[in-house]
Amino acid sequence: MLWRLRPSDADIELNAYSRGSLRHLGPEDPQSAKLRTGGLFVGTNAERLAEYKRFAETGKYFGIESHILSPSEVKDVHPLLRVDDIYGGVYSPGDGTIDPTSICNAYAKASRKFGGGVYENVGVSGIEVEDYLTAGSAPARRIKAVLTACGKRIETPTVVNACGAWANEIAAMVGVQIPLKAMKHAMVLTEPIAGMHSGLPNVRDHDLSVYLKTQGDSMAIGGYEQNPEFWPDVDPGFSFGLFELDYDTFGQNLAGHMQRCPVIEETGIKSTVCGPESFTPDHKPLMGPHPGVRGFYHACGFNSMGMMLGGGSAWVRVGELGSHKKQNTPAAQPLL
Repeated sequence: MLWRLRPSDADIELNAYSRGSLRHLGPEDPQSAKLRTGGLFVGTNAERLAEYKRFAETGKYFGIESHILSPSEVKDVHPLLRVDDIYGGVYSPGDGTIDPTSICNAYAKASRKFGGGVYENVGVSGIEVEDYLTAGSAPARRIKAVLTACGKRIETPTVVNACGAWANEIAAMVGVQIPLKAMKHAMVLTEPIAGMHSGLPNVRDHDLSVYLKTQGDSMAIGGYEQNPEFWPDVDPGFSFGLFELDYDTFGQNLAGHMQRCPVIEETGIKSTVCGPESFTPDHKPLMGPHPGVRGFYHACGFNSMGMMLGGGSAWVRVGELGSHKKQNTPAAQPLL
């Protein structure tokens, strides 16, 4: 899901840069890559609604269209929602959904076009770091090479740690630690729901800590548990693996889904997905150079926001973040 309204101007610009890069990359089938459904934040108390209004005001500076809604107007936008327990909401018609597979393929295609290479199923066994003296004769370290599991040594001055749940293992190869934890993160897809269609917006209720994602005539539902399952023994060979869904853990989310959208209580579950995800203490990604190791950069810990902020992390990598000038920001540009 792509939410255009974010808590800070930096988040908005990162998100916007990602969107802009996707538009310029041009997936082979653009319609398979995006769906502009709109996004709806639901506020269940006065403080939360005030926060959403601040989001909207910040977004307005960047040219992002949004509307403050009363409970009845929320019901008009999404008739399946319960609204007798909310104070209102904020609707952003430019939000939407994006297909990760199409986007990854587009990034890979662009990389090859500009001289890069994509090598799949090649593990990293180590990273060589060498000592050197800075211009001020202070001792420091820098990246020298990457060692692969197939025995190849690749000399390079730069490594970007974009390994998600496996980012700690990569960081350890250069002798550093990062504040990131791997967890099991789940969502379920419901059976078809009467009245559900692709024109309804995605919904986020931060107080119930749940989301409702439009998926044709079904919903993909998930959220953030207060009792998450950590994944302490990260398996290096688990890149496309899935876990069994623990309904005791997911049940907390499910109760929130049924409160916000009562029809879910009488709707069956079509399929489940539970996979590894990485989270940080402040729910913000780790991006940019690591102090003390020249050439070692982080682009990880996206807290389930990788599709939204991933393109922007490359922007940070080349030092472009910080202009904060309305005329230069891509934030007001459409989805694709």
